[in-house]
Amino acid sequence: MFGAAPQANQTDDLAKALGLTPQQGTAPIALPEAKQLEIKENGDPLEPYFNGFDEGRTGEPLAEAAGQSDAQGAALDAGLRQDADANATLLGQRMGELAEDAGNVGKIITKIEYKPSSGVIFKANPNKTTTILGSFDKDMKNIVNEMGNVKSTDFGARKGGFNVLNVPDELYDPNTFWDLYNKPWLDEAINRGDDIVLATKPDENVLTRIDYSTGQEVLTGFGQEIDYLTQKGYVYDVATNTMKFS
Repeated sequence: MFGAAPQANQTDDLAKALGLTPQQGTAPIALPEAKQLEIKENGDPLEPYFNGFDEGRTGEPLAEAAGQSDAQGAALDAGLRQDADANATLLGQRMGELAEDAGNVGKIITKIEYKPSSGVIFKANPNKTTTILGSFDKDMKNIVNEMGNVKSTDFGARKGGFNVLNVPDELYDPNTFWDLYNKPWLDEAINRGDDIVLATKPDENVLTRIDYSTGQEVLTGFGQEIDYLTQKGYVYDVATNTMKFS
């Protein structure tokens, strides 16, 4: 929020007088309450100080310009420095998480222990991508979690491993999701000739739902996938719980 925080000329004596804990590394500095220092939370005289801090200026001149004492300026320095350090730490952690996710996007998952409601045993075909379909609430949420819940729009091959649809949550819009993500992802699986395994049996109760805004029966996401595959010439093989091209 504030960028790199300049070093303030705060002495230990001043810190003690203010009731501050001197900063050591990333240890927190306790900024005295605004009421105690008579510092407003919004607007003058605090605003000029923050504006100055954003411009890289700190210390006594800014405190004086903001109508505060030198001690109050030092306290603000400490608090802002703490905020900057905390923000930098959080940013570093988030960047690490994003880097880890990016590294996991291309990771091939070859084994799934979860026992789905269809009873199928997940076994990856070493020569193909094995795509898994099913009801999200009933099975798929457990499968994607076991696979690391990696969000991605990479619909490429996973030769020797498993393929599931799991795009970032913010991309989900029920009005456009099928056309923008679900259908293109399934088209990739069809074009590659993936083995398509069902984690959930394609029974009526998981293929359709009632749209309470209209009272009409509509297809679920899983239902759309099964319907689309059927249109493309696939049939459900009861014995293996797979969709096979006929």
